[in-house]
Amino acid sequence: MPCSERPCSTGPALAVRRARAPERGLNLTVSLRVGAVGPRWCAAAWPSLVPRGLLRYRDIVGRRIRIGQGFTLIEAMVVVLVTGILAALAIVAYQKWTRTARLGEARDLVGHIRTAEESYRAETGNYLNVSKALTPPQMYPAPTPGAFKTAWGAACAVCVNPDAWSWLTVAPANPVWYGYAVMAGTSSTPPSMTVTVNGAAVDLSSMTGQPWYVVSAMGDTNGDGIFTTVYGFSNTNQIMVDREGE
Repeated sequence: MPCSERPCSTGPALAVRRARAPERGLNLTVSLRVGAVGPRWCAAAWPSLVPRGLLRYRDIVGRRIRIGQGFTLIEAMVVVLVTGILAALAIVAYQKWTRTARLGEARDLVGHIRTAEESYRAETGNYLNVSKALTPPQMYPAPTPGAFKTAWGAACAVCVNPDAWSWLTVAPANPVWYGYAVMAGTSSTPPSMTVTVNGAAVDLSSMTGQPWYVVSAMGDTNGDGIFTTVYGFSNTNQIMVDREGE
């Protein structure tokens, strides 16, 4: 019979040695007793020799085998799914950032054109009429803007005068995404165009009886055929945007 199965109460105790190792989960008391069967070591609470939380050998071996086999199919599919979601979010964020940056170009340049028109009126008494219409294909520098940039500075073939933009001293240093147009008139020629912003017509009647202008910047930076338009008017400092984000 193994010592662990025999009663350890027979015979006097010659010595007692106690070992504790709580940090490893051990709490062992070993006694040497002498009886009819001779001296033997008996371990009290023998199961406590195995540290708490220690894996069995077959569990360790099984885990090693699994690690050697690599990812399971489900784990690989989860990784691919998460990667795809993160990539989609990154693409959407990048597209939003690019649209915002290109719209900022249009806002800034419309503001510069408005300032140039005011300077021209201060010198001549009237605003300068540059364009024949506020929509493609009468824009500048690209008559019909799209998903591309166009350099500024060439003569305007679709304008009232090919050099009209140079008279306004508007000259961006870098190529632009949007196309630009500005129509102007005197107190005796009220505006006749129709301007719509997000489905609502803009009231231009307050410009009647005085010099006026309307600036438009149109862009189709993603090439889907839907234009975002930025407007500036002589009777207000407000800049309006039609179909923002298209």
